This record gives sequence, C-alpha cells and structure tokens, in this order.
Amino acid sequence: MTLFGWDKALDMHVYRGEKSKEDKDKRKSNELLTVIRDAFRSATRLSYQQLCEILMRELDIKDRTAKNILLI
Repeated sequence: MTLFGWDKALDMHVYRGEKSKEDKDKRKSNELLTVIRDAFRSATRLSYQQLCEILMRELDIKDRTAKNILLI
C-alpha cells in the first residue's frame, strides 16, 4: 500500500513510502474479526449463506470473495 502525507513546508501531499503486506493483512484480519463478532452478537447461529450476505454487505465485497474468505 502506498502512503502519502501532508507536508506543511511544501504545502502539498508527498510520498511517504510503502506499507508492508503484513500490515495490510493484519488490518484486513482485524476488520473481518470485527464484522464477524458483530454478526454473532445478534445471533448465536448463522447459516453459511447468511454469513456470506453479512460479509458482502459490511465489507462491500462480491459473493465469490465472501465465500473464499469463509473457506480459509
């Protein structure tokens, strides 16, 4: 992931480097964990399809991506 930040001296956005893949993966994992926890707070059981629908809605992803996440 490319990082940009505001430089007051230059009065513009400047390149700050790259964020590591590990940071990106950790952020995605945390986001997924939050969505799953919220889903199971309101229901003790969810079907595979219900969980796919929640993932698609909350993470704004397609059906195939949601199913791939659940297969991991």
